[in-house]
Amino acid sequence: DEVQVNGQVTEYRPGGESGSLTITEITRPSVRVRSAGNDLPAPTVLGVGGRTPPTAVIDDDASGDVERSGTFDADQDGIDFYESLEGMLVQVDHALVVGPTNAYGETWVVGDGGAAATSLTARGGIYIREGDYNPERIQLEDALYPGAWPQLNVGARLIGPAIGVLHYGYSNYE
Repeated sequence: DEVQVNGQVTEYRPGGESGSLTITEITRPSVRVRSAGNDLPAPTVLGVGGRTPPTAVIDDDASGDVERSGTFDADQDGIDFYESLEGMLVQVDHALVVGPTNAYGETWVVGDGGAAATSLTARGGIYIREGDYNPERIQLEDALYPGAWPQLNVGARLIGPAIGVLHYGYSNYE
């Protein structure tokens, strides 16, 4: 549906002040359906043909709390890049698995077969180096996958695009 939403944009921190990063939300919303049965908009591609994530810097200008200091720089800082896409439908093409699926059904990947990724290992994994903390990695979750999410290992490649809603720093994909 196409909807019109009015309310106050706020940041919610799951887990309280000692918890994770905040999630943008609308409090006290009023929602009006403008039309129904519409197609979804095309997803924003992360990588070739779309928005390219930073490949080395998580954040280089914050002092202390990254949400209360520093400059918002989605082109340079990985944390700001993903914040700019929070809640949006995104697509990762030719995902290369850089970490095995864990017990929670989460799998870390890089897009475009790893073409723009830095610090890839011979097996297809990725490692951290001083000054390179790999913000090009994105976490896929099993929440939207029909059936049982497969146990993927380092070096596996997904056939077809991974499409889902981006949550801050990770995503639910189908």
